[in-house]
Amino acid sequence: MKLIKPQTFYIKTFGCAMNYADSEKVNMILMSAWLRKVVDPTKADVVILNTCSVRQKGEDKVFGFMRELEKFHKWSDKIPLFGVTGCMVRKSGIARKHLKRLKDIEDIKRSGVQKITRVDSSDALENYDDELFLRTQLIDFTFRIEEVSYLTQILTRICGEHIGNDAKFNEYLQVKQLQENPASANIIIQTGCDNFCSFCIVPYTRGREISRSQDEIVQEVKRVVSEWTKEITLLGQNVNSYGKETKKKLWNEEEMRWVQNIASFGKGGAEVWGGGFLPFRADLKEKARELRKNMTGPEKKIWYEMLSWDKLSGYHFLRQKPILDYIVDFYCDKLQLIIEIDGQSHDQTQEYDQKRSEELSTLGLRVIRIMNDDVMKNSDWVYNHILQVIQEQQSSALQAAPLEKEPRFTTPFRDLLDALGEIGWLDRIRFTSSNPHDMTKDILDAHFEVPWMCPYLHFALQSGSNSMLKRMNRKHTYEDFKTQVDYLRSRDPLFSISTDIIVGFPWETEEEFQATIRAMQECQFDFAYIARYSPRSGTRATDSMEDDISAEEKARRWSILNDILRETVANRSRLLIGREEEILISGEDGDGNLSGRTRNFKEVYIPYDQNIKKGDLVKVKIVDLDGWVLRGEKVTWCK
Repeated sequence: MKLIKPQTFYIKTFGCAMNYADSEKVNMILMSAWLRKVVDPTKADVVILNTCSVRQKGEDKVFGFMRELEKFHKWSDKIPLFGVTGCMVRKSGIARKHLKRLKDIEDIKRSGVQKITRVDSSDALENYDDELFLRTQLIDFTFRIEEVSYLTQILTRICGEHIGNDAKFNEYLQVKQLQENPASANIIIQTGCDNFCSFCIVPYTRGREISRSQDEIVQEVKRVVSEWTKEITLLGQNVNSYGKETKKKLWNEEEMRWVQNIASFGKGGAEVWGGGFLPFRADLKEKARELRKNMTGPEKKIWYEMLSWDKLSGYHFLRQKPILDYIVDFYCDKLQLIIEIDGQSHDQTQEYDQKRSEELSTLGLRVIRIMNDDVMKNSDWVYNHILQVIQEQQSSALQAAPLEKEPRFTTPFRDLLDALGEIGWLDRIRFTSSNPHDMTKDILDAHFEVPWMCPYLHFALQSGSNSMLKRMNRKHTYEDFKTQVDYLRSRDPLFSISTDIIVGFPWETEEEFQATIRAMQECQFDFAYIARYSPRSGTRATDSMEDDISAEEKARRWSILNDILRETVANRSRLLIGREEEILISGEDGDGNLSGRTRNFKEVYIPYDQNIKKGDLVKVKIVDLDGWVLRGEKVTWCK
């Protein structure tokens, strides 16, 4: 059968937001070559699968999709060309080297189609793509996503007819994306990864870290904003390491690390907080954790009352916080304030309590003490007293705030965020994905200092056990991660945080798994992607570690973490009930509801309104929580 020149295409995307942005690049190139995009894969001449290789399940879905499409076309005169790109295509793909060595190409016939991915020469690159052909003979071509600019040349070679124009496309990072949602745009700022986590195939599929220039990114954002885009998401494998390879002399890791190696205080270490270092005895952490679980009645009463104040004032108190040799009842970093609740034994410990308060004051902290009986019997007086102290500390903090004598050092990524914050008519900026070990304070502060930045951050913990993190070749500890979470929530209690967790990684003990349970409970994630470990061919974990956790045990651990996640998501979402929030309408759910997300990335459904369209900003009142989803009612349109 003679192969006809393709007229239509369909692209199926698997995986993360980065993959969806890459698919937009493929769309742009094929539509520029006058191919028409269709929404029905059975009507496409070319079907391209943009794949994810993080989980085995993702790879299985790719082959399952192809088999289903083959069944449909079993009695048809036409079988589409199948192309594969994305993370399942490793190392070579086909583009530069293969297209330059046409004499080395071995033609393998299937219905008149030439498979040009196999090279019969001794100097050909090691091509992992051959593994794809072992699983199915449906694949006609593969290409690395970084070689997307060669796609029309590939199709021309296969079909024997010229496809597209002769204009040379730019390199991967400069290829424009086809923005399918006019209100939202994905902006790729960086690709590649230098971390080589032991479970991850990305460094082998994406290569080393490469960043676009700041000017290019700013111009692209200005362009999409001029086309009425309200929301941008900055994408990359490690967005917070943006620009490191171009500004190496400015990247001072010792100076910019979030948790620094400083001289210990007494018997312990120190944590970095907004105002500086707070020393503490390391052995107090476990005791503090137990005290949080077993608060007294007066402590609970104060705590729940202060939670309501957080929603109004933005000041967040930490419970049972280790400082120096002590554990204080409540601590607010922003106010430099400690609240101690004293019981009946205070009369016998006055000297000790006075000494304790004096030592804490040397760190610039104000300590107020309140008796149990006053909390229970004179609660109105107690609340008014605390609020009065808060007002005094607010005024004191403003007066004492030092002027910066020199410009502070900022990372290249913070410089980029500052530049984007100067663009008018933009409403929301988010970014993903990021790593805790590259997370610097200037980037965290950007969420509160840069216009348009949303109070939401996704960064991957993977495990609550430090020994597990070391086996995974992660470059952070759980303490590093928790410090960052606490800092964000201290500045905004409603700040949303999501993460990635792996269960059943090789040699994971029950003790290590329990550490992850504690991390899930302590961090109170707004969402988490919990995955059961699956070996990835070519990764360090697969090559050197036995997959010794049974599928049943992985499922058990996954179920436990998922139950915790349901609880924390519900608890965090309930904090929004009764509030008015701005949502960006993204579509309909098919049941008579419109859907959108708040600035902190909470999904909200409101009743259908024919006057509201996709891309509108609407102020809604949150009235209820339905499972994972918040329900709201429209208040008014936003400007």
